[in-house]
Amino acid sequence: MNLSNEAGNAARIRGGKQWSRARLGAGVVLIALCGALSSGALADDTTQQQIDQLQAQIKQLQSSVDALKQQQAQPPGQAAPLGANKAAQAYATPSPYTAAPANSGQFGIESWDGLNSIELTGRLHLDVGDYLTYDKQRGLTSPSSLDSGFNARRARLGVTGKFGGVWTYTLIGDFGNSDDGTNALTSGAATSELENGYITYTGFNQPGANIPAVLTIGYVDVPLTLDEANSSNDIPFMERSSSQVVATEFGMGDFRSAAGVTSFRTNYWAAAYVTGPQSGAPHNQTEAALAATAAPTITSEQGEPLAFGARATYNPVQTADTSLHVGLDGIHMAKTGTTSTTVGGNTPTPTESFTLSDRPELRIDPTALLTTGAITGVTSGNVESAEAAAAVSNFFVQGEYFHYSIDRAGGTVAAPRPDLGFHGEYLEATYAIGGKRQYIPNTGAYSGVIPDNPFSITQGGGWGALEFAVRVDDTDLNDKEPFQGGVQGGDEQTLALGIN
Repeated sequence: MNLSNEAGNAARIRGGKQWSRARLGAGVVLIALCGALSSGALADDTTQQQIDQLQAQIKQLQSSVDALKQQQAQPPGQAAPLGANKAAQAYATPSPYTAAPANSGQFGIESWDGLNSIELTGRLHLDVGDYLTYDKQRGLTSPSSLDSGFNARRARLGVTGKFGGVWTYTLIGDFGNSDDGTNALTSGAATSELENGYITYTGFNQPGANIPAVLTIGYVDVPLTLDEANSSNDIPFMERSSSQVVATEFGMGDFRSAAGVTSFRTNYWAAAYVTGPQSGAPHNQTEAALAATAAPTITSEQGEPLAFGARATYNPVQTADTSLHVGLDGIHMAKTGTTSTTVGGNTPTPTESFTLSDRPELRIDPTALLTTGAITGVTSGNVESAEAAAAVSNFFVQGEYFHYSIDRAGGTVAAPRPDLGFHGEYLEATYAIGGKRQYIPNTGAYSGVIPDNPFSITQGGGWGALEFAVRVDDTDLNDKEPFQGGVQGGDEQTLALGIN
């Protein structure tokens, strides 16, 4: 069950000078006309025809006053309501020259000049489920079972807005009990409720400058990989694919400190990011001598994690009902931020440990069936991936391929540490009745299903939309035999079916 709630129906508070002048001017005209009408009525030579003409003019002026009132009720620069299909307003494509998307559909307050605003945002995803069967492989002792239950998967509340016309900000806390990556009990997982806390500068992308780039810094949901660029409100299933989650463990994903630059237009999207630790991760660096010898054994935190990533996409076909999307992604993890050990000397060898894992595309039980365990001697890691998607009216398909590589050092003949290579891929398809998905240029990804007639039990509302979804995923974390220094992390194949 996926219950999602987004704050809606924009409200604005404006300055009142223009409306006061309009109201005063209309009042003076009405008083003058009424005076002329009274004088005409008292005059002996006034005819009934003149009275009728004046009354008609008064009605016409009253209509003009009503039109002025309606115009003043609209925020500056905002067009009239888009009609019955108000759900589409949430995905209206923003102008590349505006500091915040128009018609965002969020409740908020905006200054009279439109340069400053604050808006509420949030979502609530509740997950309840039961593991009907669990058959463990012969010889395995754990886990003996998988626990069913209830999970507040995502419980987010925050504010977003703009200031000064060229800055935007977002501050969102996630009070759910799990993130999009590793087990909350695993070292390195997010332990803070801060999911997003960042500012964006759009001054380069204003009229006169016209440089198609915006800068972002803070704690960000880094939008590298197509699946991650899709909002969790819009993905066809409660969880993203395991192959994509493993890719973001190389220093990307949710709760991540990052700085980046993004550029987009109708048919392309490109971004580059440098990232650090997740929110709540420790920032201290410790050293401890473990043996009082001339060349002690040193255990050291090798600083904070550090990674670089880039994504570039292009839509060779983009119309109202059809789109074709292709793209490439790359991630380089320079430091994992985990503990390393060296014997002899006072400078720790820059080798670290690293773990890849994911739960079986569910977050009810914390057990990770797919895991490499701690891979030792890691010097760096890389992810190369390709993405593609297509939308034709009510039909939508999306897929990605990932190659993960880990570079290692410090091996011996007795304990070799060869470089490792893994791979993963997924393919998902959906078909919607009564709605369709649309491409969003400013995210380089696709929206959820936008109903032709949003569901409403009052005021003649429609029945909404119904979407059928299927996904296949294969994540292979096996490479080389253990006696060769290889890793057997498991090969997980998943078939998922869903109705939204």
